[in-house]
Amino acid sequence: MGGVIATQAAAQCPDLVAALVYVTAFAPRNGQSLLDLARLPEGAGDQVQVNMIVEGDPPVASMPVAASRDALYGSCSHDVAAGAGAIERQCPQAIAPFVTPVSIPPGMLAGIPVYYVLCLRDRAISPALQRRMSREIGCAEAFELETDHTPHLSMPRQLAAALDHFATRCVPVTRASDLPL
Repeated sequence: MGGVIATQAAAQCPDLVAALVYVTAFAPRNGQSLLDLARLPEGAGDQVQVNMIVEGDPPVASMPVAASRDALYGSCSHDVAAGAGAIERQCPQAIAPFVTPVSIPPGMLAGIPVYYVLCLRDRAISPALQRRMSREIGCAEAFELETDHTPHLSMPRQLAAALDHFATRCVPVTRASDLPL
């Protein structure tokens, strides 16, 4: 859900955003929700929607541990996915962010560069859907990683290199002495 939230935040406070970097994330355009994007033909076969359990009032979504391992952490070692507590720390998610469309006033994101880290083994957001979204939002540059939905766990060095690469393209280099205190 981070891509949807980041997009809406950038639309509300564009002066505070140097760039948008989507990491195997939903990248909506005006009027689209996460669910709208997940239902596109390129989103077919994701392992999150088919394993999601919705219950409660207000409704929340959760996913069984066994399904989470395959859908989100498929490239992670057992120690990282289970031993470090990544799966155990999952908690039910409110449904509202899945179904609420973003509102981006015309021109509000103009001038904000957009970058994308596409994960080729992602079973939560298919690579085909990631490619479509990155193309439709006018992505300036993309990196592809041969990993799952959690590159911060499965390929942290490669992800850091991609983020560093993007950062050097959108933020002027400053000296520490130039920063406000």
